[in-house]
Amino acid sequence: MAGKNIWKFFDPHIKSGLVIEEKSLKSRRCNSTICSFANSIYPSETPITSIMTLNTGHDGVYIIYKDDLEKYIDCYHPTILRYNTKTDCNGYPGYNFGECKGMTFGRILIFPNKMLIKYIVDGTPIDHPEKYYIAITRAKHSVAIVMDSFTPSFQYLSCEISIENGSINGYSYCPDNRI
Repeated sequence: MAGKNIWKFFDPHIKSGLVIEEKSLKSRRCNSTICSFANSIYPSETPITSIMTLNTGHDGVYIIYKDDLEKYIDCYHPTILRYNTKTDCNGYPGYNFGECKGMTFGRILIFPNKMLIKYIVDGTPIDHPEKYYIAITRAKHSVAIVMDSFTPSFQYLSCEISIENGSINGYSYCPDNRI
């Protein structure tokens, strides 16, 4: 038994009192900004919160420009994720969203498909958000999403992202930012 069916193994043990079931929606893996972004992508699920306290100096969810891709990768060495093999990754190797379930990475870089771009740009809900949620929650410290261009909404603030020997311009996801 694997995946979501693993719970079937525990059912008789829970009913017999041998095992006590305790559910927790607190993430030890992701920081609070990553949890908030994942919750926004999958709003029909019970929200997760973070109990992670580690601060690396580059934590959260960012939009970066494709022109700055090489500099960002050279500095942060993120694991690259994409929805599927049809998603262009500028020649970089990457995992499909479905392949990374159960994995943990320090930092991820997502090459978005059209559905994720529409969600980021104008808030269009994502049909079947499960794979997106799984991909976002693989990162411990940061998620960077590559865009050709971007006009920020109130939830994204312009920022400078520190890299070796300088900085690049990008946007930081700020879930509690209100106009």
